[in-house]
Amino acid sequence: MENYDRNKARTWGAFHNDEQQQGPTSSGWQVGEPLRRRDPPNNLPRASQRKWNTKGRARQADAQDRQAVRLIEHCDNDAEARWRANQPPADSVRIPDELVLRDKTDAFGKYHETLARQHGTYIHSDHARGQGGSRSFGIWGEQDAVVATKGAIAHWIEESGYGSKKSARSAHFSKVVSLTPKLRERAERAWEREVRKQRFRRHPPMDVPFGAIGSFHWPMKEYRPEEILGASHEAFDPIRMDCSCYIVFIAALSLFRVMGKQTEVKASLQRIRQTCFQIAARQCNPVRLYLLHWPDAEQIPLFVYLKTYDAPATSSPELLEDATDKKSRKAPRGDGYGHHDKTLQGAQKQTRSSVEHLRNTILATLARLHYYRGHVQMRIRLATFLANQYMETQDDVYDLDEYETMLQMSQFTGEVTQELGDKATEQVWLPALQDATDLVTPSEATVHDLTSVKPVYAVAFVFSDSAGDYRLTVEWHEAYDETTDKTYFEIFSKKWTRLERDTSALTSLLDIALCDLSTSSAWQFDILASSQVIDETKLSPQLLAFSLNLAIDPDAATKTRRNETFVRFNPFANLTSFQQRTSYQYTLFNSDYTLELSRFQDRTYHSRDKGFPTTTVSEPRWSLTVFRKAWDAMLAGNERLPVGERADWLHDVATWFPQDIGPGSTEVDEKRPGQGWMQLLEKLGRVEGIAREVKEKIEEEEEDDLIGGMTVG
Repeated sequence: MENYDRNKARTWGAFHNDEQQQGPTSSGWQVGEPLRRRDPPNNLPRASQRKWNTKGRARQADAQDRQAVRLIEHCDNDAEARWRANQPPADSVRIPDELVLRDKTDAFGKYHETLARQHGTYIHSDHARGQGGSRSFGIWGEQDAVVATKGAIAHWIEESGYGSKKSARSAHFSKVVSLTPKLRERAERAWEREVRKQRFRRHPPMDVPFGAIGSFHWPMKEYRPEEILGASHEAFDPIRMDCSCYIVFIAALSLFRVMGKQTEVKASLQRIRQTCFQIAARQCNPVRLYLLHWPDAEQIPLFVYLKTYDAPATSSPELLEDATDKKSRKAPRGDGYGHHDKTLQGAQKQTRSSVEHLRNTILATLARLHYYRGHVQMRIRLATFLANQYMETQDDVYDLDEYETMLQMSQFTGEVTQELGDKATEQVWLPALQDATDLVTPSEATVHDLTSVKPVYAVAFVFSDSAGDYRLTVEWHEAYDETTDKTYFEIFSKKWTRLERDTSALTSLLDIALCDLSTSSAWQFDILASSQVIDETKLSPQLLAFSLNLAIDPDAATKTRRNETFVRFNPFANLTSFQQRTSYQYTLFNSDYTLELSRFQDRTYHSRDKGFPTTTVSEPRWSLTVFRKAWDAMLAGNERLPVGERADWLHDVATWFPQDIGPGSTEVDEKRPGQGWMQLLEKLGRVEGIAREVKEKIEEEEEDDLIGGMTVG
């Protein structure tokens, strides 16, 4: 960064001319290449030359296969680019102060700005104070669009009662109440601050001297700055306005010049550097691991066989994957228990190694997410592990050592089902949890009985879009109105996100399965993300109308009929999928972990016939998830993360996996921060124990029925 004495300060014009003749005078800030791809480690098992089954589900695209994602959702149009380039406006219009200082008609900001966007123009005022009760605004754009914008603004002024026909106020615009002198002065000061900030979004004046000029070399050869930051690098606008600095890009030198006061230039350079970290955070490859653990270290199988897994039934079997693909998804299961080379101590050591590797990988992944801008969530799910792409053998049977080696090969892929996996045991999970009074308690402090826990109703819609599908999630809670003595449903949360192209689900950043071969079950540790959280007011009119008209059907929700939806929505929307959930949430004893048991049902929409889509409806199934609401609270900061800044949560084990608190729990030991992680694993083991007990009970009942001469379907 070049520093100047106040008496020797140089203008941007003089500095730029010298630079064109002599080249850059400073190397500026040096930043390593955050997107440099490393070669794979050499210690992984080599891919086998034997034949592999590759008919399973395709793996999610890695970072190098993804396209660059812009850091901003709405880029400049041509009219705003002209304003940035300090070109004169095509026309001007005067707007009453009462409208621009107090207008809240449109959630985008001022209504005159909305009108300009609708006509493809840009409107701006450089006047800090009004004159004669109004202030002048310039309009940039094509002449026809400028005329249309000016006419629309004039109509708005007339309809608001501030034009020549003051009595002709329309019902479309609410009456604007005059500001009190104190509020007026406060609004004027806020307007002045905004005008001062906005000037840094434009190209710097060539004849103004600066106290310091800094340089930042663009470190990423894979992407041009305009691909990620916008044509005018408008993603840096928050940095420009917060730090009161001009930022321009010199394409010939592939660097940014930052101009302003010395302290502000330093702050801007730091935030530009951290913006590169934010870009790199989106390009990290997902972490996938398949680990084994032995709940009963004395029972080690000699062999592992692949058992065909039956997917949830649907109403349209012809639209499913073909039979070959379905058969390729198989659940690994241990068999042939007896004398084994793996000793009791060896099995216990492998379990300790797996859980330690799991913990370290989770924390390492979280450490990379401080700069991730977007929606992020972490969940733990109990379900069935399936092998999708695996090495073929005779009769699909492996020696245990052979199977363990295959898990480490890069060609192997697997997945953990969304449903618990055993349809018979799923139906009795809810009463089993309601009897587990020594493991869970109601999440609500006002509820004292596990059977009195009210469910949470949730839906997830996915809408097709060429730039990346939109995803809408909504949750309703049942509430009680004391005045009417009736229950009603209120929206607890609503969120819009944009998915990556060619995907219909959140992007996986962490995908680790901790597998138990004795039951084919696995604990899936997920970190899922979407790089764009969408403000509802910035949606298209069709999507906004869909969201506003969404309503829950109380009768269908409480009766939970087999295939009936409990939400009312527009069936003609451009939907690709829809999932509804009825969830029961409990708290694990002496902790803040939430155990959520959900009954869910999926609907997939295909090609449309005469306006109506063909729908595939899956049978209702059950899932089980464990998470902390504190995880969601911490990661919510990533959704609101400004450009060039860092999420301030810690990524240590004590923050994400705290020690137990409450009666009966061991005393918190600050010298053993990993104690909370081991306590979580102990709780997960107890939850898995309920699954085994439920399954054994059902098998015993089936045997009793067979002995009695009757079989149960």
